[in-house]
Amino acid sequence: IGNTNLTLNNYSVDGLNSNNTMKYVDIDGDNSTFNSSSANLTFSTENGAIPECSKVIYAGLYWTGRSSNATESPDTFNVTKGSVTKTFNKRKVKIKGPTAGSYTEVTAGTNDIYYPYSSDGLMYSAYAEITDYVKLNGVGQYTVADVALVEGNGGATGFYGGWGIVVVYENSKMKWRDITIFDGHAYVAGSTASHEIPISGFNAVQTGAVNVKLGLMAGEGDRGISGDYINIRNAANNSWSALSHTGNTTGNFFNSSIQTGGNTRNPNLVNNTGLDISMFNIDNPNNSIIGNSQTSTKLKYGSTQDTYVIFMAAMAVDAYI
Repeated sequence: IGNTNLTLNNYSVDGLNSNNTMKYVDIDGDNSTFNSSSANLTFSTENGAIPECSKVIYAGLYWTGRSSNATESPDTFNVTKGSVTKTFNKRKVKIKGPTAGSYTEVTAGTNDIYYPYSSDGLMYSAYAEITDYVKLNGVGQYTVADVALVEGNGGATGFYGGWGIVVVYENSKMKWRDITIFDGHAYVAGSTASHEIPISGFNAVQTGAVNVKLGLMAGEGDRGISGDYINIRNAANNSWSALSHTGNTTGNFFNSSIQTGGNTRNPNLVNNTGLDISMFNIDNPNNSIIGNSQTSTKLKYGSTQDTYVIFMAAMAVDAYI
């Protein structure tokens, strides 16, 4: 799940965050926060599974943004709105779960993940494990506030920012799956060569169909700029298959869309101006993408025009037990 905390001052479905004035999204009615958005966490009812009986195994909170259009982008900076001045820290955000009455501050670790000062388009990504917090709060609405962002015009690249949460859970009625999660900070400049991400650590079911689900989080992919893509290696290991979901295309994968299996959001925008979060099934006809007993694969990403950053990839594969 996840959402954007920055939007166009004059919102349009096809508007770009580049060379346009951006403003905070702030839905929480709390005067102490400058930006906030929410998304609802729900669990599967596969095979009659009762969501309240599902057990959280792991949860990770990510946030990302671009908060400077100068030559430098410090980790901390001040923002003034009206008579209030707030000090933002890229490594800190606030979260409020469904059973929480107030916000809890979350801090990213020293190496989690990357905060460029004068390079890589000044786009940063942050991470913190929040497993215990999600176990305590369960399903329902999660609000994340005060991501370190600025309003205004961010020039040719533009300002953007938002957050996402990946949750792994189990239920005795659901099918066995291997879940692998990889994160980092892959900066992709427009018109660059392709790069590969090796995915391993799973053991696909030995017989029958192999169902595959992929989750991705990325920043700064523009809706109106094509040429960005992500492919997956096929099972025979000699060609690539271009990926897409219902909210994008193979030729414009990172297009500021949030597709997370019907989980509700506030605001629920089509154009999230630089934030991509997706969770979708990969077509695997005749196990041509992931075969029986397969244990690894590769993703390939690149761009002929758009600039973006990928910071999380998760894969679920029908597993052999």
